[in-house]
Amino acid sequence: MALPSTPPKTPTGSAAGQYRWPLRIIGLLLLIQASSVLALSLFFSRQIDWQRELADSILSIAALDIIAWDIVVAPLIILLIITAIGFFFQRAFAWLFAMTLQGVMLLGCLSIYFLTNSYLRNSHFIYLTMVYCIMMVLYLNSSDVRIAFQVKKRTRE
Repeated sequence: MALPSTPPKTPTGSAAGQYRWPLRIIGLLLLIQASSVLALSLFFSRQIDWQRELADSILSIAALDIIAWDIVVAPLIILLIITAIGFFFQRAFAWLFAMTLQGVMLLGCLSIYFLTNSYLRNSHFIYLTMVYCIMMVLYLNSSDVRIAFQVKKRTRE
């Protein structure tokens, strides 16, 4: 005798509201990450004496590393802010963007660690950025976040 299958329960308004909190927390964490990466870029840029660098005919390796870091990180900061706003408004693209941005940020940190010889490589901030990216990937893959996106999909149907 086959048991009748019951359709999945769709959450009510209060239950759907409780699933919004993981998305808001991720949005806040992405904003924190964007502001900390911006502060990190400003910190690294202020370590270089740009007047002396621009007076020379060739930039030093440290200055070139800072310029490369800033070129890579500037679009990521903007995309992190857009993704954080997407999480606040529960947009479907936000999860994929957040995962992709964490991977690109981790790839950037690893390339700085393995491909450069400047003081960026020996900075503890690079390690903290890598750990933060890994923790964000783990939190993005948690069941709370997955359920929040499934609830959003079910309530639309």
